[in-house]
Amino acid sequence: GLEHNNKENNGLLPYDPAIALGYFQRAAEILHRQLALRESTPYKLIDNGGYTDYENDLQNIHFSIGVCNQRLSKQEPDTEKRSAYEKELLDNLWLAHQFGHKEAWGLFLLNIFEVKDITLAHKHLELVQQEANKGTLHAMVTLSRLHGNKHDRTLFNMRLSARWAHFAFTLYPDNEIVMDCLDHLHFDSFWKRFRFAWYTVRIPNSELPGQVNSMV
Repeated sequence: GLEHNNKENNGLLPYDPAIALGYFQRAAEILHRQLALRESTPYKLIDNGGYTDYENDLQNIHFSIGVCNQRLSKQEPDTEKRSAYEKELLDNLWLAHQFGHKEAWGLFLLNIFEVKDITLAHKHLELVQQEANKGTLHAMVTLSRLHGNKHDRTLFNMRLSARWAHFAFTLYPDNEIVMDCLDHLHFDSFWKRFRFAWYTVRIPNSELPGQVNSMV
């Protein structure tokens, strides 16, 4: 799976995320079956360290499954199939996070605005808002992008988009994620910078997320 999912691979196995996905899914099935056996075993007196290894493997496998689905979604012209890949992307990043993958949580949150299926993004909106209100960088960036999506008739609101961009930039001024994800929305032209300043100049620091009395 790793060989087929490696774009830089110059070995014998060609880059093919669809083939890689099949291997990763099979590996995940086997390991989940082993973990299920542990849960069904009565009178467990000693924890088997091997199961911990299974869980460690699963965090990486589900992360890789997510990557495969992301790559397949970007090259899929059929809307229905692309949406299915996008759902699998988010589901597997979530599972990778649940099994302890250190990077999966942030990427899960960021990919919510990346998916083209707006309905799918909306299903995670409550979670994104909860995390953004805590001051989580990736959630604030995603909320800004969701409100800045002119194709989303439900959420599109540039004032709210600027508000969340302001919070992200204020709390994380040196983080590259902020500019990488939000530059084209609010900062790459004089007009956009002027609009951003107009929307945010009167926002007091007392409203910054993560504070006890924050009013977001």
